[in-house]
Amino acid sequence: MTYQPGPYLTPDYMLPYWEPVYYQQEYQMYSMMTPEYYPSLWTPLVHQSNSESQEDSGVVSEDDEKEEEVLEKGSCPPPTLTVHQANEILGTPIPERCPDTKKIANRITEWLKTSKTHQKEFSENVIGRSQGTLSSILKTPKPWKAMHCGREVFIRMYNFMRISEEERKQIMNLQLNLPKSTRQPRVSNRRFTRVQKECLDGLVERIEKPSKEIKRVISRELGLPESTVHNYFMNARRKLKYD
Repeated sequence: MTYQPGPYLTPDYMLPYWEPVYYQQEYQMYSMMTPEYYPSLWTPLVHQSNSESQEDSGVVSEDDEKEEEVLEKGSCPPPTLTVHQANEILGTPIPERCPDTKKIANRITEWLKTSKTHQKEFSENVIGRSQGTLSSILKTPKPWKAMHCGREVFIRMYNFMRISEEERKQIMNLQLNLPKSTRQPRVSNRRFTRVQKECLDGLVERIEKPSKEIKRVISRELGLPESTVHNYFMNARRKLKYD
């Protein structure tokens, strides 16, 4: 093993162990101050690693060639995303300030055109909705504050446009569409009985905007859910507005 003097084995610190060289202002170590006699004052040299020895010898390993190839391309390839990671990225909460839903929709529309991605593929793989729903959202996006449900779609689209193009391609290939068992069941159109229809039409003519208490009474008397009563009055007001 090869040795070198320790950090304090110098004339400035260990002068008694050094002897002057005559006619010169220099010192040399006593002949007995060797690693064999005083190993604590010496530091063993660390052997060179295999990689260092390969560099010195000019031999390039296969790993080094791969690394150089990646560096020549400009950047390392992104890691492969799993379904869980992709869903976490797309579901990340967005800033508290109200996002511009129209701007998000325009960016998605532009990306679909430039990437030549079909709406059906995007709607099923990214937002878990039908093509018709996506088409409607992109054409007439509702303001963020006006949405009680459906914000998740814009959250996923917002996060989708924040990631790199390579990550978008990976997500599109992962098929993140939700299984049918986890999707919300579609509510079928309710058919009212003749009595229910006549009562509701008569109440709409008398009361344009009933209070919550009145809606609750109507719901109980007609045997209808409160949400159904609320929607009936709301649709009736819209119809009168356009007529």
